[in-house]
Amino acid sequence: MKTKKCLKESLRELMCEKPFEKITVTEICKRASTGRVTFYNYYEDKYDLMEDCFEDLYEQIQVGFHELQRKNNPQDCFERRFQNFLDSIHDVNQEYMDIPMDDSYTFLLMYYRFLTQTLKKLELYGKEPVKTRYDVDRLNSFLVLGFWGFFHVGGGTLSAAEDEKVRESAHQLVRDLAAGGVFRN
Repeated sequence: MKTKKCLKESLRELMCEKPFEKITVTEICKRASTGRVTFYNYYEDKYDLMEDCFEDLYEQIQVGFHELQRKNNPQDCFERRFQNFLDSIHDVNQEYMDIPMDDSYTFLLMYYRFLTQTLKKLELYGKEPVKTRYDVDRLNSFLVLGFWGFFHVGGGTLSAAEDEKVRESAHQLVRDLAAGGVFRN
């Protein structure tokens, strides 16, 4: 576990310095003070390592989501569930704002896939399944890309006040989407 954690931290540090595509397994190992043989005992390649990092992110998002659900949505209101989902992702994203997301096409594609899968998984946690007028996968894709842009426009880290304003705005957007008939619960 310690070695895997060190490899993940090394990858994150390197991603703050250069695009994912330009990072090598050798660099990851050197930064983690471990050998390539050890790396390959745990991972097939750097993409496999990244997938493991995303699994950790999913666990963080899931824990945050369930905590918010218990705290402010025991009746499982769909609109609030969606807001809790956005908040849990946003909270985790704030921890990774130091990684320049626009420098790595591969990383962005992996992150996009991760978010759409996470949205689909967390939708299943509701007491009632969500029904939409649209194909769920296409709608999730639209929502993930839209909310990604919504939260990251301008780039950079937000102050606490700015973050709260963006969060409130995102909550209003969810209310508007729900009222607009996109979702039928």
